[in-house]
Amino acid sequence: LGAADGLILWIWLLVLAAPVLFVLDLAAAGILAILAGRRGALSGDGFRGGLLVGLPLLVYLVLLWWFRTPGLGLAADIVFAVSALAVAVAVGWLARFVSLAGVIGRTGQVPVRGRAGLAALTLALLPLAAGLFLLPGRGGEPGGTAAADVRPVETGPTLLFVGLDGLDGSLVQGLAGGGAVDRLLATMAEGAVFPMRRPAGGQPPEIWTTLLTGVPPEIHRVATLDEEMLPGVATPIRKGSAPLPLSAALGFVLPVRKMPATGVHRSVRTLWEIAGLKQASASVGWWASWPAQENPAGGYVVTDRVLPKLLSEVPGDRDTAPEALYARLAEDHAGDAEERTAGYRRWFGDLPVGEETGRLLRESYIIDRFALSTIATLMEDPEVRAAFVYLPGLDILRTRLLGGRSPEGIAGIFETEQALERYVSWLDQQIGSGLRLQQDELLVLVADPGRSSTGREEGFVLVRGPGIQGGCVGPVLDSLQVAPMVLQLIGYPSSREWTGEPPVACLPPGEVGARQPVATFGRRAAPTERVISDFDPELVERLR
Repeated sequence: LGAADGLILWIWLLVLAAPVLFVLDLAAAGILAILAGRRGALSGDGFRGGLLVGLPLLVYLVLLWWFRTPGLGLAADIVFAVSALAVAVAVGWLARFVSLAGVIGRTGQVPVRGRAGLAALTLALLPLAAGLFLLPGRGGEPGGTAAADVRPVETGPTLLFVGLDGLDGSLVQGLAGGGAVDRLLATMAEGAVFPMRRPAGGQPPEIWTTLLTGVPPEIHRVATLDEEMLPGVATPIRKGSAPLPLSAALGFVLPVRKMPATGVHRSVRTLWEIAGLKQASASVGWWASWPAQENPAGGYVVTDRVLPKLLSEVPGDRDTAPEALYARLAEDHAGDAEERTAGYRRWFGDLPVGEETGRLLRESYIIDRFALSTIATLMEDPEVRAAFVYLPGLDILRTRLLGGRSPEGIAGIFETEQALERYVSWLDQQIGSGLRLQQDELLVLVADPGRSSTGREEGFVLVRGPGIQGGCVGPVLDSLQVAPMVLQLIGYPSSREWTGEPPVACLPPGEVGARQPVATFGRRAAPTERVISDFDPELVERLR
């Protein structure tokens, strides 16, 4: 936050706090007035009224600190505890006058002034403020902002990392007999497969950012498809970052503006940013990659906002790195219109599906085809040593076909099955042979069940390349083990900030644990420009 942002945010919170404290004062006065009507005015009624207001206020402030971004340090904890105590005591001391007015109005008696004053109120609230340091979850964000001296193996293989959303092991098994996944099965026979499990739920930005950063959501801070902004405040508000009253106010009281998920809160570096510290890398389509930032070693970043903007024919706005890449992509996209249509007809034109299913197929096809053609173009640059591409089309199609509308009887079920099988077959061809990977190149394909997951499905990580044991089935992985494994395969060290360990089985002998981990890969720089785009409303509607 800049100084102006902080001031405006304070004004918005003041608008919320004033009526809340006013109602709290009236409630305390009403409670004491009812009691005084039964037993008369007593010494210390003012103190009791101050405690009735100061105590819930201090509880709220402690909860607010509990939900904060971790890792601010002990000094910040102490400053906040002292400040929260001071605010609660001051508000409670002022609330005593409202409480006394309630008692006098009800009984006509002026309570005798008690000996309990500011000191007593402070002592009464002090244990709660001190208890802030006993709250669970005090582990901070990994420390360090400057990247350690990362020295990858210079002869490491070229990497293609594919994130395939909406594919799981049971779907592959179900389609295996019909030839839809022949190339995928052949690649599995040549390489190693690691089953992968994660809890059900979670939105795609959270799931894939966890996979790409190697840290849990409470650290990488990306959780939902959209974010909220207050008028006048340039930084979006991270959902789930406050206790229920403030979150409810942001959702129902304050005039917040919806915007798509951004990389503003994600200070942790992703795999393509870590690889880009020393070697040119390319990334296409990943969640929370906007606004694009250039990698120190060069390369390309195509954010998740590029394709929607190309389809709407609007100018770019920090959507690619380098920025001039957007104009080239716009030119290629315009010139590719006829081939896009022809390619869709070749693959899906003979499919006996209705108009609505055909429309859904076409939209997913456009999304994934753009990502695949773009990453193939960027990999033509011989400087690019690591490429990362995200394919959400299958997850979008599965979600819309299976959850967005009810099947029209048996015919509708067959139509859905045929559409999914043909789409997976197209993906199988595009990834298996369309990208024309060489045998000395490393392919890492991460398949996640997507939003259709119930927690019972298994995703998987497929690895094929130099030194990988063919036909090997490794142990079950969790989301935090993928990033360390990928960096190990391309000759980068691990980080002490990570808790996930790469597997030992199926990988090249001598690689596991051979390199000393670095302290940190540093932090992603905060954007220096405003993070609002004129295209935000249209992009939010597209996401919906």
